[in-house]
Amino acid sequence: CCRMDLYRKRFKSAKEVVAKLRPIDDLLFSMIGKYHPEILEEFLKVILNNDSLKFISSRIQDRYPALPPYKSAAMDFTVRTTDGIFIDFEAQASHLDDIEKKVRLYECKNDSSYILSGFDYKMFPDGITVILADKDMFGDNEAVYEVYRPVRNSTKDWIDGRKVFVVNGEYKGNDLIGDYIHDFVSYDIEDMRLDSVRNCVRYFKLEEEKGFENMCEIIEQYARDEVREVEIRKDAEIKEAREAVEKVEAEKNETVEKLEEENRKNSIGIYLRFVKQG
Repeated sequence: CCRMDLYRKRFKSAKEVVAKLRPIDDLLFSMIGKYHPEILEEFLKVILNNDSLKFISSRIQDRYPALPPYKSAAMDFTVRTTDGIFIDFEAQASHLDDIEKKVRLYECKNDSSYILSGFDYKMFPDGITVILADKDMFGDNEAVYEVYRPVRNSTKDWIDGRKVFVVNGEYKGNDLIGDYIHDFVSYDIEDMRLDSVRNCVRYFKLEEEKGFENMCEIIEQYARDEVREVEIRKDAEIKEAREAVEKVEAEKNETVEKLEEENRKNSIGIYLRFVKQG
């Protein structure tokens, strides 16, 4: 079920959608990334414990299309840092099932986007995937879980330049990362602890602010995109069904032709035997 269908089932209007959005939800997370990437930069500094982290470039909803029936992907917020690292920051307010496999897809799509023919693997840039989940996926009450790949029968690790961090959206600490997590999973603007996040969210959620109009526009764009994707899938399914029917018809015609040819040969054989005997 697409995300816009979920929103429509829960709310009657764009205004209600905006009112119930949290920074961790795709729509608002994308707007923060587009208009205030510095907030996500500061958040990532805390998550990765890297005060020197700085963006060179950033993109929201970076799409990696694929022809049906293959799976396309859209990255929530991708950045390149001054030290050459690519970071994919994913907000997962729902759909946490099989998130490990989704991360694998994100990594594959992201890495393949900048590999050219003749690529030297020694120059392969490092990459980080950060999952901001609204649940504690591991149940150990840590603010951030770092995933690593040990080699089972060795003291060494498998180091491929890829790292994964999972942020616990249920973490209740009174430290800086606890403040960021609290604000990103909160519906209530006035309950937010950090001025930067509160002011940004207020801009997008209050009707008297210009950002509210932007939010409504992006909601409509999501709806149009979803309709277009459904139409593309439907056209692909119709094409696939038509090709399947044509294949069956072709096989049927081929079988009929073979039977007719076999009957013709049998008839000729019977005739020749009759003539020889006569």
